[in-house]
Amino acid sequence: MKISRLVILYLMSLVCTGLQSQNNMLHDGNAPARIDMWEEPRHQLVLSKDQLKIMDVRIPPGDTSQFHQHRFATIYIVINDALMWGQVYGKDWKSSRTKRRAKYTISDRSMSYFENHVFHRVCNPDTTTMHLIALLSTKQPSQEVFDQEKGVNNRWFRETRLQLDPQAKSQVFEFSFPVVIVQCTSGESAVLQNKVMHSTKTEGGAFSWHEANVPFTIVNKSDNTQEFVLVEIK
Repeated sequence: MKISRLVILYLMSLVCTGLQSQNNMLHDGNAPARIDMWEEPRHQLVLSKDQLKIMDVRIPPGDTSQFHQHRFATIYIVINDALMWGQVYGKDWKSSRTKRRAKYTISDRSMSYFENHVFHRVCNPDTTTMHLIALLSTKQPSQEVFDQEKGVNNRWFRETRLQLDPQAKSQVFEFSFPVVIVQCTSGESAVLQNKVMHSTKTEGGAFSWHEANVPFTIVNKSDNTQEFVLVEIK
């Protein structure tokens, strides 16, 4: 007998809501340690450079993270989303949203994390793995106000989006800040700096770091349309 997706989601949500009967203490009765998000095992730290930390975040169906804190500006690039539940320490579990975020979009939590340190854990009751690329900046913000009308452009990060047709080559990019290129789709691509091969990527979530004031182009070497997010690190 075929089970509907709604029934599956309901059953899996019991993984999270069942935890409401537990308090927030550890088995020994002590409060959990306030580890930073890059110390939480499901937030794998893959690059630490200057003020920037990049994490590959993957939470499979039915899995729950450890309690961890967010105290620095952070943006999340959605490679694949899931309907998550969250529990702020000392409070009950709550559903974070009613529908999945679109792939390749950015969730900007920079100011909310910076101003309101969050100490929580998350659970995935969905049928799909949540996969995000998190960029975190430990830099103290300037007081300058930035235009948010065209995507993320805050005191820490600025985004540029790029879609490349199969076998196509981008314009020449050059930024006054260091930039991280995140490939959101599967398929081979390459980055050329001064016409020399710098790096290649083959899957969604792959990224590369590029210094400021260095021109580069991106080449889609696959037969599929490719999506990229370029994030300047201010």
